[in-house]
Amino acid sequence: MKYANTPLEIWVDLRERFGKESAPKAYELKQSLTNTHQEAKENERLYEFLMGLNGEFSTIRTQILSMSPIPTLRTAYHIIAKDEQQRAIFANKRTAIDSAAFQAFTPSRPEDFSTQKWNKSTQKDVKNPNNGELEHCEFCGRDGHNRKVCFK
Repeated sequence: MKYANTPLEIWVDLRERFGKESAPKAYELKQSLTNTHQEAKENERLYEFLMGLNGEFSTIRTQILSMSPIPTLRTAYHIIAKDEQQRAIFANKRTAIDSAAFQAFTPSRPEDFSTQKWNKSTQKDVKNPNNGELEHCEFCGRDGHNRKVCFK
């Protein structure tokens, strides 16, 4: 670097160094600008995708947005798809558990309702205190219980 005594000399020196057009430098700047623009477009597409998700994906959406560097749209899509698969597996497993529990408390045959052969621990026969016979339910029309304890 030269030593300059006046501002004019500084400007002349700067013009000599940086005033010439450099094709490689111009290409590098243009490429950098294009890459930055493409990254901004990619991020916009990612944000639009995440905004379109249902509320049930709010946790995974937050996790994606907190990743550094921010993932591509393709990566985010795969993360969401895996999360959705896990939810489906869990939902199917939960449904199977719920239906098994339901089956454990239902009689095996419809006629068991009227003959009172089903689990006596879940419902006791209700005797009519006046005549000692089984009570008749006015709600379902069956014997062995009354309206207060009717399973319907």
